[in-house]
Amino acid sequence: MRSARPGRAAAAALLGLAFALFYLAIGRGALVFGDDVLMYQVTAAMRERGEVRVSAPLSDASPVRPVPGRDGGRYAKYGIGLSLVAIPFDAAGEWLEGRGFRLPEAQDAAGNLRTGARIWAVHLTSAAIGGATVAALFLLASAFGYSRGVAAATAAAFGGATVFAHSATTFLSEPLSALAITVALFALVRARTDAEPAGGPWTGWLALSGCAAGLAFATRAANLVVVLPLAAVLAWELARSTAPDRRRLLAALAWGVPFAGWAGAVAAYNFQRFGSVFETGYGAEAGQFSQPLLAGLAGLLVSPGRGLLWFAPPVVLAVWGWRGFLNRGKAMAWLALAMAAALLLLAAKFYQWHGGGVWGPRLIVPVLPLLLLPAAEVLHRAAAGSARHRWIAAACLAAGVFGVALAVLVPFERAVQAVWRGPADLDSPAFRASLWSPPDSPLVVHARALPGAARRTARLLAGREALPGPAEKGSAGLPDLAFARYGSHALLEVTRLAMLAAAGLAGLLMWQLRAGGRAD
Repeated sequence: MRSARPGRAAAAALLGLAFALFYLAIGRGALVFGDDVLMYQVTAAMRERGEVRVSAPLSDASPVRPVPGRDGGRYAKYGIGLSLVAIPFDAAGEWLEGRGFRLPEAQDAAGNLRTGARIWAVHLTSAAIGGATVAALFLLASAFGYSRGVAAATAAAFGGATVFAHSATTFLSEPLSALAITVALFALVRARTDAEPAGGPWTGWLALSGCAAGLAFATRAANLVVVLPLAAVLAWELARSTAPDRRRLLAALAWGVPFAGWAGAVAAYNFQRFGSVFETGYGAEAGQFSQPLLAGLAGLLVSPGRGLLWFAPPVVLAVWGWRGFLNRGKAMAWLALAMAAALLLLAAKFYQWHGGGVWGPRLIVPVLPLLLLPAAEVLHRAAAGSARHRWIAAACLAAGVFGVALAVLVPFERAVQAVWRGPADLDSPAFRASLWSPPDSPLVVHARALPGAARRTARLLAGREALPGPAEKGSAGLPDLAFARYGSHALLEVTRLAMLAAAGLAGLLMWQLRAGGRAD
């Protein structure tokens, strides 16, 4: 383990900003699921009316499914974390609208807003969160003793060669969950590394860890199983510490008070909606862990439709590098494994382990940074000159980048519409069989359309083809990018500038890493 060195914070900032701009450039800027619609409606309700009731109607025929509350109102059943974090971005979208920035607004059959300037702006929430998560993983890998170059390569592999890149273009809870979980572990590692001479951990880092853990819980209730191992390790270490009782109490309070604050907010949110601090809105669904464990694990890890192996190829490097990673700090390495395994096992048992009509293994994206962390060991050996490690790392990274291109350039709805007929079909034998059918894999479906989509994207970005009109939104070869969805010249310029800025920051980061290589 090592504490921060000069330049690491700057490298983290450059890396995070570069990926935030990259995610901005590849974002779709539209609400395409049901969860995202309801979480946005909570954001809008808090800003506009100071309440959390949503406007979506009750309908079993719609993917947007609010839950009746104790007062007869309609509520989202999702955590409040993302809706809170998105408030400034929604306000920015309204401010832009007031100054003439307009985008076409479209509603679904139930009257739920799906597109518009505010919808586009609120998607910047996930772009910013995505960049911050990449930066947090860089800092976490650095805290485990890896050089800045290796830590940057690990974080870049996560941000640009896994399913997380797709997640960062959505308005769903996975990116914020991943950020909060990564920061919670990083801050605990730093608290142990920067312990005061008398033996008491630095309470500032513990406070950050507890706050991040609480935010993870407030974002998704299922994240509690990820937080519990971290809390248990902290309690065990404080119990064994030889520090004075007062220092240990302060350390426990530093972590516990911020976490308790978030837990209290979750309890109040639950009570306001459903009259019980323990009711999240999922009802009986919250206990439907009926999937056979091994079948669920196989589906999440290797199935053609959802397997992590296919949607995040760099995890191969993580499996290969785990033994060496353990030597970097056994207690914290095992903690990272326990945190990731907790959510993996929970998701594998859930009756909808596949996560619905989504891209990749959505339910385990929150712990993807921890699952990928051991890949740093392979990248470390590759940087040290091992040709075998270099070739295998390059192959895994190339496969991951190709998968991201499939998600970005081809409209996501293409694969969904090929095998999914609506919410009632999620549990049908046909849908479940499609998850194990290679021809029905989203990767394969998108790969068939990729050549035309890539050519058309290049022409659109270069200005050699007119932007599509509204009637062409679902046409073949149309990229899944905001400027194409909206037919907006303003967003086309934003995309170009964001790509150029991201490339410039990446170049600056590489120069900084090369110049500071000797320090590592």
